Amino acid sequence: MLAWLIGRRMKLKRPAYRALTLASLLPDIDAVTLIFGMDFLLKYHATLSHSLVLWLLLALTVSPLLRSWRIPLALLLGAYLHILVDILLNTGIIFRGGVWCLWPFSEAECLLAYHINVPTIAFRAVYISLEILLYSAAIYFIWKREYPWEIWIGGCR
Repeated sequence: MLAWLIGRRMKLKRPAYRALTLASLLPDIDAVTLIFGMDFLLKYHATLSHSLVLWLLLALTVSPLLRSWRIPLALLLGAYLHILVDILLNTGIIFRGGVWCLWPFSEAECLLAYHINVPTIAFRAVYISLEILLYSAAIYFIWKREYPWEIWIGGCR
């Protein structure tokens, strides 16, 4: 929803808007590793798919193929937005905590909570507040008949 709101504010054209929203979800694609068991998922979630370096390389690779920078930049913005939110607010409720944002140069876990002395409950409160705000925005726009899913399936009105 956050990516949708940002794309809406930026007045992106449909292909870039789609890339932004899709890329904001893609870093969690590693959740499919659950098929290897919960221990594997807990160990490797938020690792390679949360690398700022890998997303930059992907954008640089895709750009010449598309002969444009708009979609790759939208991909990069969406993925970086996801990773930033994880770094700022992920408190390791289920998973181990930080993200490998600098892989392959470092496997150090990036997480704001590791660097400032604030109780975990404060991060959870901010995270829950953000969730409530985003769900409220979704309800508001649906009530106004401006559906977030229209960037994927147009003409729902």
